[in-house]
Amino acid sequence: MGVRRLAVEFDRPTAAYMPGEMVVGRVCAEFSAPKKIRGLKLIVRGEARVQWSAKKERSDGRGHYHYETLSADEAYFASTFYIIGSESGHTIELPVGELVYPFNIQLPLHLPGSFEHEHGHIRYTIKAVFDRPWKFDHEIKVAFTVVAPYDLNRMPEASLAIRRTMDTTFCCCCFCMGSLDATVMIPSSGYAPGQYIVATVQCENTSSVKIEKIKVSLRQQVKLHASVPHWKTKTDERIVAEQICRTPFDNNTEDFVVISLKVPPVAASALEYCSIIDLDYVVRVVICFDGMHCSIDRRLPVLIGTVPLYGSYANTNPMDSIVVESAPSAPVFPPQPSIGMPQPATFPVQGGFAQPGNSLPMPPAPAGFTFGNPPYPTGDGSNLPPPSYEEAIYAARSIRDKEESDHVEGVQIPFAPRYPVYNYVPPNLPGAPSAPTLEKR
Repeated sequence: MGVRRLAVEFDRPTAAYMPGEMVVGRVCAEFSAPKKIRGLKLIVRGEARVQWSAKKERSDGRGHYHYETLSADEAYFASTFYIIGSESGHTIELPVGELVYPFNIQLPLHLPGSFEHEHGHIRYTIKAVFDRPWKFDHEIKVAFTVVAPYDLNRMPEASLAIRRTMDTTFCCCCFCMGSLDATVMIPSSGYAPGQYIVATVQCENTSSVKIEKIKVSLRQQVKLHASVPHWKTKTDERIVAEQICRTPFDNNTEDFVVISLKVPPVAASALEYCSIIDLDYVVRVVICFDGMHCSIDRRLPVLIGTVPLYGSYANTNPMDSIVVESAPSAPVFPPQPSIGMPQPATFPVQGGFAQPGNSLPMPPAPAGFTFGNPPYPTGDGSNLPPPSYEEAIYAARSIRDKEESDHVEGVQIPFAPRYPVYNYVPPNLPGAPSAPTLEKR
């Protein structure tokens, strides 16, 4: 159709911004023939949506069950404005060749971070439309990332160590075969992507049953709240990182393993300012046994943030040094997430901060038991480089809305938000700098 190139480019390669910042970019186009347009308009939106299908509880009278679609929407801002021309103005003829149209958009202050899930998302998009009279418009739609700050240093519970016990008794034909007492210890309750969760599992096995393997996984727990056609909550859990120790403990022994689990690029906990999606993280420890004996497991709530604990890594927020002096070319959005938001009575704002249960400070280690080397250096981390921004492990297959036609470019390109990742392997980490390792002593 005479379009050689159509793109929306941002001033940052990562296209990641914090609430309240200026989104600076440009619309680039190259045509092989002159084009007559009314104008070039941008449609900027920030919204959340959940949707899934569920079977109705009652049948239709003939024993057949039907499925219904449950959904909910939440809008944070929306604006449409023209960079050149207007909807009712005179026709403009664009010349052949490459054209560049810059734009600046001011984001509101109170926004939840970008998030993608199979049944929901928090998404921020820009659609550029070359409005052509009596013809198909030339359109392209792209998404960018909003990184809502979640500073673990502001969460007192994030620095608390975690200690939990696990025990079981083995029986066969009503005869007791002994028992297993295990203790799981984690140095702190808060981590940022790129850091390592170091779990120490101590086992005292007084039975004749051998431990087959120990699994440690970081799991993302998502709650989706629908309001149409009625209220319903869907809970989903997915594994974001996992390590398995397959070297078994011998029976009638006392031993421990240290398992290092790297936190991948994932969204921060809580998703504050979003009332239809809740997000939490847990570390699950599973001990599996030989034979027909059932495994035992423990779940340890943890916090995932965008700024790590100062004592464990850097004392800096890379976004703090960014200064934007240009004025917005788009209308400035109000600082309240009120555009299109449901009334408070419909759904109370969830979020806040994930609580790490009854976590207590790390008690002294039992006699004969010592921790491995501390997982992180002490100090304020001022000599460490800032984080990189890496794509999330989960991405959206498409960012197309239901009302958009097939000819809109960009919507079918998979989009993954980019989160700050602190790529630093502590020198004292067991097995560093290779992949997360398992150490048996």
